[in-house]
Amino acid sequence: MQSHPEMGARLLKGIPWLEDALEVVRHHHERWDGTGYPDHLCGDAIPLVARIFTIVDVFDALTSQRPYKEALDYPEAMLTMRSLSGKQFDPELYTRFTTIAQGLYDEVACADAMTINAHINKLVESHFHLKVTPAEISWELMAVDEVE
Repeated sequence: MQSHPEMGARLLKGIPWLEDALEVVRHHHERWDGTGYPDHLCGDAIPLVARIFTIVDVFDALTSQRPYKEALDYPEAMLTMRSLSGKQFDPELYTRFTTIAQGLYDEVACADAMTINAHINKLVESHFHLKVTPAEISWELMAVDEVE
C-alpha cells in the first residue's frame, strides 16, 4: 500500500493538465516529523500543496463513513487532528485550517449530492479550464476508500 504515491505520480507524469497534482499525489503521505513515505521528507521539505492536502485528506477520512468505520463528528475529528499537529501535520497550517474548518464542515455536511457535484464541477472548470458533466465527476466517484 505504501507504493501508491509513487505509482500514482508515475501515472500522472506526462499528462499536462494534471502535472500540478504530481506533488500532492507523490507526497500526501509525508509527515511533518519525517516518518511518512515515500521519501521520508520532513517539515518544510514537504511541498506546501501536499502539506495542505494532507490536512484536508485526514479530516475527510475522519468525518466520512467508511465500510470499516463510522464517521466522527466535528469535535471528535478536530480533537484527533489536534493530537497529530506537529507530528503528522504542519502546525501552522493546521492552526489556519481550524479557523475555516467548522464553516466548511457545516456547509458540506448539510449539502445534498447535487449541490456538492455542482461545486466540484465549478472548481474543476476554474482550475483546469475543463467542462465536465456530472456523470464524469461526482462526489460518489471521488470518495474512494483508502485501505491503510
